[in-house]
Amino acid sequence: TNQPRLIQPRVLREDYVDNMLAIAKLGREHGAKIIIIGQQYRDAMSHPAQARLISDYRKALAAASQAANIDFLLIPELTEDSGNTDEKLFGEIVHPNADGHDLIATRLEALMVKRNFLESGHSWAVGLPVATQ
Repeated sequence: TNQPRLIQPRVLREDYVDNMLAIAKLGREHGAKIIIIGQQYRDAMSHPAQARLISDYRKALAAASQAANIDFLLIPELTEDSGNTDEKLFGEIVHPNADGHDLIATRLEALMVKRNFLESGHSWAVGLPVATQ
């Protein structure tokens, strides 16, 4: 039969949201500036049930973040809604590749500048070599 596969989440949506907000609260208590980045997922075609679950969790976290006055960074190109089924920004279905990470860094930097978490013109993330030991 061609019935949709049911996905059993490891963590209930409400617990996921509560856990993420607890982490943000702890960070704020220690003086950190908080930005939550929405989970990435390449496409809704490969695993539709998983894509729906991730979308549902992401939307719940975005709404809870807004209610808690926490910045939530959604990068539409890195979600299943983009229709991006190629590997231009992904190494595989969940993990962005180098180009995807550059996009995350660029958007994160822009939000950090907008919120005065970082000075404008600070190219700290994109294209820097990794330090070696």
